[in-house]
Amino acid sequence: MRCLQEAQIIGVTTTGLAKNLDVLRRLSSKVMLCEEAGEVLEAHTITALLPQIEHAILIGDHQQLRPQIQKYELQRESPTGEKYSLDVSLFERLVEPTGDWGIKLPVSVLDIQRRMHPTIAQLIRDTLYPKLQDHPTVHEYPEVCGLGRRLYWFNHGELEADTGVPGVMSTSHSNDFEVDMTSALVSHLIRQGKYQGEDIAVLTPYLGQLQKLRSRMGASHELVISDRDAENLEKEGFESNTGGSTKQMTTKKTTLLKALRIATVDNFQGEEAKVIVVSLVRSNLGNNCGFLKTSNRINVLLRCVKLRCSTKAS
Repeated sequence: MRCLQEAQIIGVTTTGLAKNLDVLRRLSSKVMLCEEAGEVLEAHTITALLPQIEHAILIGDHQQLRPQIQKYELQRESPTGEKYSLDVSLFERLVEPTGDWGIKLPVSVLDIQRRMHPTIAQLIRDTLYPKLQDHPTVHEYPEVCGLGRRLYWFNHGELEADTGVPGVMSTSHSNDFEVDMTSALVSHLIRQGKYQGEDIAVLTPYLGQLQKLRSRMGASHELVISDRDAENLEKEGFESNTGGSTKQMTTKKTTLLKALRIATVDNFQGEEAKVIVVSLVRSNLGNNCGFLKTSNRINVLLRCVKLRCSTKAS
């Protein structure tokens, strides 16, 4: 307790704060700063507003990923979940209130980006951030070796695999054609001799596709999969080709340097790579794009690219 009272800054997760409320309430902290507030459940943010707090600072982007709610029926995107909207953060509700009763608070926006080449930044400038400006340094990015264009959309009509699982939020969707195309494209980029595995990331919205990409590309590339993706794969029952669990194989792979990163879109937020290859998976006769219709996920997908983005979709 004495150490905490002498500290100028105390860092804690919202879960850690809730577990130690009795201790933290005895401190004289006057300012609460919440990072990635757009991804924090409203209940967790309210818990952090201790009685002695006089100034709350919320930093985040409500147009990127929302807080994770396991049950789709409680999310805003669900036809039956809008009345609950448990995945809407306090940050989003204060910045973009719904209904006549909402009070919109003033917000300061960072409008200069230093990550994406202007060609890629234009995609989110036209749709989500009309006032976004490019820092001069992003105009100096080199051309991408082995490819004629910096941004490429590959359109195809090869149908996705039938999951046999009803529901718009199934995580097991996959597309074998895109697995082949993605693997071939990554191999082509690495053969140019300019890019290491760490410069390239392969993203997909679905765990089913992540597992197939992992099985296919693991034979020719060293792979890195985040702990969260590994846990989700194991939770969904996906096993490695070697017969061991996904988590065990991932632990071995992540100790290797210069490895190729593969991840789901949701678990890649905050990271970046020079080249991003995206497998969007969905291709069906019903023209159902599932949760790809959520602009937040597409936003995250595009913001992690520095030099080039390649996507595959029907």
